[in-house]
Amino acid sequence: MFPEYFSVVRGVKVSYSAVHINNLLGCDVGGACAFMRERERIDKSDMEAREELKKIVCRPGAMWLPHSPASLPRRMSLTSFNPVHRAWGEFWLKNVRVVGNSSEIQIDNACAVRLLVEGKYINLGYWLQKDLHEIANHPNPTFTLGHCNLIAALCRANNVPMDVQEGDLHPIRPLSLSYFIKKFERGPIVPRGEGNAAGEEALREEEEINRFEDGVHPDQHEVPVDEPQGMPEPAPPRYSHDINQLASMLHQMEIS
Repeated sequence: MFPEYFSVVRGVKVSYSAVHINNLLGCDVGGACAFMRERERIDKSDMEAREELKKIVCRPGAMWLPHSPASLPRRMSLTSFNPVHRAWGEFWLKNVRVVGNSSEIQIDNACAVRLLVEGKYINLGYWLQKDLHEIANHPNPTFTLGHCNLIAALCRANNVPMDVQEGDLHPIRPLSLSYFIKKFERGPIVPRGEGNAAGEEALREEEEINRFEDGVHPDQHEVPVDEPQGMPEPAPPRYSHDINQLASMLHQMEIS
């Protein structure tokens, strides 16, 4: 049913097909994947269908993230989701369809979250296979990595020689009930900021996110230059965001 995907790791052929992943994780195959049909439908949907999806997964007052006037909206803030939908959204974005910016969610992934909450069958192995294949064949030199534990588990299952210096990988801690109750907002969304300032800030953040996702990292590939001894230390960097906000963002950037 599914094509065979594999890679050679240290001389050992390692399959990462949907069948192998489902067997490894102990997932039951329950017929046709509901997300395959719904993903195609929502990608071609009109504004009415998109608004209906937003109404289901989001709290009252949720807004679409900025988009081109010539296109339909595709992105929402994950913090605008209902608590249960948000919990499943974080699971999906950190474990299945790994993205560089998990604070927002594309409409197709929002559709997957709705199906999960409704208890519909999703073929987990297929979507993990798809994500691994996209990572292995990404055309850009800089992109989002993920699934470290899954890759390591597949290698162990196929007896790939392990380096003694390789450390263990620890999964993200599960969402606790206390954190869910205290941190996941409920009720209607209260708008933050007034006038054009909030909109301009949102546009600036969107541009930064798009540059990151497109692989444009101006400082990442620079070769460090040895500075002469005795030179004064450079001034601290100037941040475009609040330092506390940056620290919070770094804390949330976890590798699944």
